Amino acid sequence: MEANIKLRAKEGDKVEDASAYRRLIGRLMYLTIFRPDITFAVTKLAQFMSDPRVSHHNAVHQILRYLKEAPNQGILLSSNSKFNLSIYTDADWESCLDTRSSTEAEYRAMANAACEIVWLTNLLKFMDVTIESAMLFCDNVSAIQLASNPTFHERSKHVEIDCYFIREKVETGFIKLVHIPTKHQLADILTKAISKPQFFFLMSKLGTYNLYAPT
Repeated sequence: MEANIKLRAKEGDKVEDASAYRRLIGRLMYLTIFRPDITFAVTKLAQFMSDPRVSHHNAVHQILRYLKEAPNQGILLSSNSKFNLSIYTDADWESCLDTRSSTEAEYRAMANAACEIVWLTNLLKFMDVTIESAMLFCDNVSAIQLASNPTFHERSKHVEIDCYFIREKVETGFIKLVHIPTKHQLADILTKAISKPQFFFLMSKLGTYNLYAPT
C-alpha cells in the first residue's frame, strides 16, 4: 500500500460490483495466513467491505500487482536460529481518519502484547518448552515509562488495570521492556503503510525471503 495514501469510508464513487470486492478481500484474508507482508493492506481494505469505493478497489489491485511480482515470498524458519521469545508492539492510531483514538492506543497495544506473551508461554509450556522471560519491544518511550513507573497521573487512571497487569510482569522479570528505534520496529509493517525501502528492510528483518531465489 502506498505510504501516503489516506483511505476513508464513504468517500469517492461506489464500485460497480461490491460483491466482487468482498469476494476478493475474503480470498486475500486467507492468503495473509502465510503472507504477513500483505496483512496490513488487506485488513485495512476489509474495513470498507460494506460500502466499497473506487479508491478502495484500486488499492486492492495494488495488492494483486505486488503478489504477481512476488509470488514466492515466504518466512524462512532456520534451524540455526536462537530460540528467543520477542514481541514487537505498535499502534498507528492517528493515521485512521475515521476512528482516531487517543495516545492511549500505544499503551493498550502493549497490554495486548503482554497478554499474547502469557498465552504463548503457556502454549510452549504445554509442549515442554520453558520460557523464563520474554522481551517486549516498543518504540514509544512514554508507554515504557508508564509500564515501569508506579505513579499514576490523573489522566491515566482509566487504564489502571492495564498498567497493573504489565507492571506486575515487569517487576517479576517475566517481561523485559526494550525501547527500539522506529526504523527497526517490525510491528510497523503490520500497522501502517510505509515507504518501499523501509517495507523491504523490515521484511528482511522478519526473515521473509524469495523462497525460489538461488542461494
